[in-house]
Amino acid sequence: MKKLYLATVLMAAQSWALADSSVQVGVFQNQKNAQQQKARVALVGVETQITTQKLKDGATLYRVHTPSTSKNRAQEMQNRLHSRNVDAIVISK
Repeated sequence: MKKLYLATVLMAAQSWALADSSVQVGVFQNQKNAQQQKARVALVGVETQITTQKLKDGATLYRVHTPSTSKNRAQEMQNRLHSRNVDAIVISK
């Protein structure tokens, strides 16, 4: 049982280690614009999420990006987005 548990933990750690990149497709000051970009990217077949960041001055930024993935997968998504005229940049941890 301990060996199976250890193998499961190691596999999860390896998966997490490989998920070191994401693709950013926009940063907006307006939530509506971020939602529109998320929808535009979905039409290309790329899943994104919106995360928020509060700035010191109280403003909020809305960052549209893919979930964490491998660098190779992120580069494939970036290429697909560029081929559809969507600006995208790979962000690595």
